[in-house]
Amino acid sequence: MSVNKSDRTDKSELCYLAEQAEYKIIKMTMNEKYFPKRARFIITNQIIDSVMSMANNMNIANSIFPNTEEKVKIREQYQYIGRGNLNSLESQLNLANKLFNIPSGVLDEIFVILKEIKSRYSNWVKSGRKVLNRELKKVK
Repeated sequence: MSVNKSDRTDKSELCYLAEQAEYKIIKMTMNEKYFPKRARFIITNQIIDSVMSMANNMNIANSIFPNTEEKVKIREQYQYIGRGNLNSLESQLNLANKLFNIPSGVLDEIFVILKEIKSRYSNWVKSGRKVLNRELKKVK
């Protein structure tokens, strides 16, 4: 069963934003000007793991069509884990900002994307229940 295009907009945009954040963060952490070699593997691996996990969990959640209660619960689990990854990522980026010489423009661009993800997240989680209710009405 396919998802209506109108129901996909926020979700696919959210996954797109996560992938944008993933790309920009990986590119930033690979830059020796921002992260010296001696520190690169200490903190950058954690940052990369967090952003990749966030994007991965969001993509998995988005791939689950919530037409049963069980699927909604599974989808929500991935969404909540992704939100936890996002919170960890923000903490790690704040620490990196304090420890290293990362230009504010580079981090600002990343934080704008993360803020947009956070602002859309709760509606995305709620959308699964809305789709389930609509699907249950179709069955009746």
